[in-house]
Amino acid sequence: MTPVAHRFSYPFLMGGFFLSELAELNRTRRGFSFNSTNLLSLHEGDYFNGGSSPLSEQIVPWFADPVPSNVLLLTMPRVFNYAFNPISLFLGFEGDQLKQVVVQVNNTFGDRHIYPLTELEMEEGAYRASCKKEFHVSPFFDLDGEYRFLFRSGKEQMEIHCDYYEGEQCRLKSGFKLTAYEFTKVAAVRHALLFPFRVAMTMPRILWQAFKLHYLKKLKVYKRPEPFSASTILAKGRATSPDEPTP
Repeated sequence: MTPVAHRFSYPFLMGGFFLSELAELNRTRRGFSFNSTNLLSLHEGDYFNGGSSPLSEQIVPWFADPVPSNVLLLTMPRVFNYAFNPISLFLGFEGDQLKQVVVQVNNTFGDRHIYPLTELEMEEGAYRASCKKEFHVSPFFDLDGEYRFLFRSGKEQMEIHCDYYEGEQCRLKSGFKLTAYEFTKVAAVRHALLFPFRVAMTMPRILWQAFKLHYLKKLKVYKRPEPFSASTILAKGRATSPDEPTP
């Protein structure tokens, strides 16, 4: 939004996986594997500290009590064992009600940060939450300001927004709209073979947009600061304990 206007939109693929169903999906969905290589796959090491504990256990310290009974992971699955996820979301439900959300953010430096959104407010049919920015993502913004999230959740469609504010000025609007399709064997093969670029092109798209912002629109670049937050659970050059559960 500021100091220059810039806009882009891309199609992409995300998987919606209930953590309680991962083992069953691994057994019953040809073309998909959990913790091993396949056309489409999901690996526990891609989340949180990269440890070997089940995701259903790793998520617990990041939720407030009471812990939601049903957790849906929205993430890009690996396609032919590759994926880069700028953002993954663990949505905690009680019935149809969204209670809490844990957001995992990865940057291009190999750092990983967790934003737990434990207090959602319902407003005009959408769930809203906010949190202070603590993690370097875009080189065109510093660490001032906050994120404001909006979630609209339905059985067939979902809408998620993450807007960046400094004070009351909106600097960046981002979000995506998802349409749900049944996860069948045919769908797994179709997405892996026909649409692999929706996953593989994530990093090239990031670099292309950064090129335009810096070299064509002359935006200033902020260097990566040393991570300072305890919620930055993986950081380049900083030792971590892969199975340490405490945020």
